[in-house]
Amino acid sequence: DRNTFQRFDRFNAKYNPLGQSALREIFLKTDNYIDGVFFADLLKEVICDLEDSKYQHSEPRLSIYGKSSDEWDKLAKWAVKNTMYSANVSWMVQIPRL
Repeated sequence: DRNTFQRFDRFNAKYNPLGQSALREIFLKTDNYIDGVFFADLLKEVICDLEDSKYQHSEPRLSIYGKSSDEWDKLAKWAVKNTMYSANVSWMVQIPRL
């Protein structure tokens, strides 16, 4: 959608599960009440499928918003704790302009 191109605020408003931002916060974030466990489990399933297919690669993107000085540390701890590494995955960290 060209209306969301380079407009992260519009992208976030548009892509909420079932139109509920609370669902995105609960299930699709790395730093939430359940420490991003559901999101990690979901991504592990995708990573497992990628590794099984052997020649497929993914480039997921996670956001750092600059709201606190420990965001990078929290994201890194989440990735290490949940073993979010694979030869079939290249992680991108984006810093959106809001």
